[in-house]
Amino acid sequence: MPRNTTLGVRISPSANRKRRQPSRSRGYDRDTGRDLVRSSNRDLVRDDSHDHGRDHARGRNRDSERTVNRSRRHTHNQDNFPPAQDNRHANKSRGQHSAPTQSVPQRILAVIAAIFVSIKNIIMFVVDIVLNTLRTIASSPLGRLLLLIVAVVIVALAVVTGVNHCSQPATTEQASEESSESITEDYYPDTAALASLQLASTDTTPFTLNQNRADIVPVLSDDQTQAINSATQVLTDRGHTVGFVFINLQTGMGVARDVDTDVYAASSIKGPYAAFVCSLIDQGQISRDTQCANTWVLDEGSSRTESSYSVESLMKDMVEDSNNDALRFLRSAYDSLGFEQYLANMHADVAIAQEAGSFAHYDARNSAIMWMSIYQYITQAETNENAAWLAEMMSSTNLSFVRNATEIDGMEATVYNKGGWCVGENYNSVCDSAIVYENGVPYLLTVMTDAPDGSNNEEAVTNVAAALLNARYSLDDQTAAAFNGSNDAKTALRQGVTNIGSVSVLTD
Repeated sequence: MPRNTTLGVRISPSANRKRRQPSRSRGYDRDTGRDLVRSSNRDLVRDDSHDHGRDHARGRNRDSERTVNRSRRHTHNQDNFPPAQDNRHANKSRGQHSAPTQSVPQRILAVIAAIFVSIKNIIMFVVDIVLNTLRTIASSPLGRLLLLIVAVVIVALAVVTGVNHCSQPATTEQASEESSESITEDYYPDTAALASLQLASTDTTPFTLNQNRADIVPVLSDDQTQAINSATQVLTDRGHTVGFVFINLQTGMGVARDVDTDVYAASSIKGPYAAFVCSLIDQGQISRDTQCANTWVLDEGSSRTESSYSVESLMKDMVEDSNNDALRFLRSAYDSLGFEQYLANMHADVAIAQEAGSFAHYDARNSAIMWMSIYQYITQAETNENAAWLAEMMSSTNLSFVRNATEIDGMEATVYNKGGWCVGENYNSVCDSAIVYENGVPYLLTVMTDAPDGSNNEEAVTNVAAALLNARYSLDDQTAAAFNGSNDAKTALRQGVTNIGSVSVLTD
């Protein structure tokens, strides 16, 4: 703001306008405590407060000028509203308060309330119309008869609808729920049940080992049955015996054929004997480092020249590489530590241990019993290092017809097996026994034949195993009959029932 350089005082912007006449006002004498009368804007009666009085006067003049200016603007245009701040000051000066403004939630609630009131009014209006119409109709005998007929028809429709709902077949979702309930019966593999199973037929025969659902057996589709029979017939047409057992170890359901005819087991005995040796280690009778003597009964071309070998090295050679010398050394050293009793405890034929030599003859039933015992053992892999060791060796065998079959069927499976193959006078054999895990579901599969070893018979045994594995979904649930062997239907249900039973699952 510009100053008058002569007087050294501030010049108001309104200095060029006509100066208002000074009004009389009062000052205050701080010494005497009395009000003083001011005769002009510049002079106060009290001399020692001249500057203070002058500043005080200026302030009051400026307030007066602002008040006059606002008054002039308001008078000039009465259509303009005063600023909200001035309005509030005015209200306060009159002892009044402005009305409170509604918040957004309050406005929303008000709108909702209005909508509900409108809906209520509409409903009441419609009800009034309906009631008036009914009163009009009921006022005549014919109208009352018409209303009675309508009421009877409505009741009849309600009764018919209820009956149809109760009698109609369950929906797919309901059927799945009922199936899920029926397949939750616990099953734990039991070698005694397998040993006593009555299966005299040489045809492909479904069965169940689950005593909780003894009334339910799997139903294979016609295509599945035909595939299994055709694969088996290739070997039987050549004059060979074919026995097999295939079991879902979670449901106890399976199929089998010719389970009681003995064949030469060849090297497939090495799997059960390896499990027996692990049991001796568990008991502390031997250790993996124990030295096992060389019997000097060796295969032609054998490189066994040491006087003894560790149990660990012999076990690895016997299971993974199917070394015959390793089996001979181990059986010579440890049969006497309870092999017969080991077989008896699982309900297998003790004659297997009594047969002269290191190899044996037995049937598909005994093979399945021994491999069910192996399954029970390797499921302890998380807590038993010897069980884990055995499982590792059995998953690393150099040859498995069952493993080859899983590849044919496109299965992503882990196979723990020990096969046998031999060709020679009175000692012909192509066999394989395995525990197969797919998506956490364990299957036991053993195929025993007396066919002489050769590529054509190995291929035939692989095809039998593949045909059986292809029917695996028929064993996955205990209501398989309801699906008539349909793999597609079973696959859909199977996704939710892979944890049936109380068995432990050994995964990769």
